[in-house]
Amino acid sequence: ESVNIEDAYNDDRFDIRVDKKLGYRTKSVLCVPVVAPHARESKGAIMCLNKLGDGQFSIFDQEILEAAASLTAVAIERAEMTKKADQLYKLCKTIQDMTTGETFQTNIREAALRTMS
Repeated sequence: ESVNIEDAYNDDRFDIRVDKKLGYRTKSVLCVPVVAPHARESKGAIMCLNKLGDGQFSIFDQEILEAAASLTAVAIERAEMTKKADQLYKLCKTIQDMTTGETFQTNIREAALRTMS
């Protein structure tokens, strides 16, 4: 679920040690999950810090970031599916090469001759 924090230092979920180490001051935080639509599994999150201007992220900001996260999840899922399809193609091509090669044909011929005798 999305998290929209107005004052990070007053929120128990925020760890100020990173700010102290970096010399940074986080004020507002907007974080939304990147969830794959078909697998319903988390692929990560998108986080924005310190809204410019009025200081707190609005519901509109959250909706825009959630839409971007949704598109990101689809792109990640598509990339993963494309990678799997490429791997499957290579496997099928390897099997095809093995079954149409001269060695395979010779072995089939020999097996057939042994079966008939």
